Amino acid sequence: EMVAPPGVGKTQFCHMLSIITTLPNEVGGMEGAVVYIDTESTFSADRLVEIANTKYCEYFESNQDLMVECTKKILVLPCSNSEELMSTLKNLEETIIQYKVKLIIIDSIASIVRREFDNYNLRLR
Repeated sequence: EMVAPPGVGKTQFCHMLSIITTLPNEVGGMEGAVVYIDTESTFSADRLVEIANTKYCEYFESNQDLMVECTKKILVLPCSNSEELMSTLKNLEETIIQYKVKLIIIDSIASIVRREFDNYNLRLR
């Protein structure tokens, strides 16, 4: 679990972990897939590629097909409420096995709680 104020780089850190997880072992990666559960619609493929090219430029500059291979291993699942999130989590087992998932990211649980709690409070007024 990672907790910090807004804007300090939590999502960027999650993007970096996603890249590292998909890289081959010989470059320090885990040769696995990632399930990225996005509750705020903040996942940015462009930002992911930018981070990867900056951090691992020597690996990706020789062959851009390697970037495509890595990004294909990141499965982004949108979830906008707690019911969707619970359903997604309950149905992950097959995906984890099929794609050799080594990392699951939920970015962020707090946003769902905040949204649903705020809506609940509005209904009580």
